[in-house]
Amino acid sequence: MHRKLKDTPLGTPEQFNVVVEIPRGSVDKIEYDENKDEMHVDFVFKDGFTFQYNYGFIPHTRTDDGDTLDAILLGTKPMASGTVVLCRPIGVMRQIDRGQVDDKIIAVPVGDKETQKYQSVEDISQEEIKQFILFYAEVARQKQKTIEITGFEDKDKAIEAIRKAMI
Repeated sequence: MHRKLKDTPLGTPEQFNVVVEIPRGSVDKIEYDENKDEMHVDFVFKDGFTFQYNYGFIPHTRTDDGDTLDAILLGTKPMASGTVVLCRPIGVMRQIDRGQVDDKIIAVPVGDKETQKYQSVEDISQEEIKQFILFYAEVARQKQKTIEITGFEDKDKAIEAIRKAMI
């Protein structure tokens, strides 16, 4: 029997599932449509711009804007759209998208040797933080919208954000 992606269990705020929407290296901004239970291309980036991270959503969550809580997965291996990955939070990127709060949980796959060094947002280098900021500045430019990163907070704040969004 086929289980819908939206029915993927959440897990706990300390270890949760992420459904990958956008693989690392993709030029396509892919979104999951809950009603159709399918992924669709929402936008195609130009000028050789690609997603630097695997990106997805945490099932059984809702944020103030009505969307599921988003997650950025650190690591270098691309993961296919629809892949379900057990993750742990290391922090939260606070973001305002077109005037609305649109925070992103920064997470790493559980048991991934490559990302074990990341235990908290403090383990992300200043260069990596700069890359997050430049990445979202380019997303905003290409999609012709306003995105403001207002800060990065620790693992405890990420867990708190997940708890708040759980439905």
